[in-house]
Amino acid sequence: MPAKSDPLAAWRKHVQKFRSENPGLDLKTALTMAKETYHKSEKKAVVAKAPKAAKSGHCKCGGTCGKC
Repeated sequence: MPAKSDPLAAWRKHVQKFRSENPGLDLKTALTMAKETYHKSEKKAVVAKAPKAAKSGHCKCGGTCGKC
């Protein structure tokens, strides 16, 4: 059975690099600041959500409730 890949490996590597570049920071501050510069791997395909269809109806809200 093959070993499972660690889903947090890229994050840990990023934090390690960030802390080596900023040695004076405590862990909590480093994690907070590293979060701002971290971008998930481009390997996973980003699926864009399809826009919702506009509601058609007779109400002011655009729905078909008939109460508006």
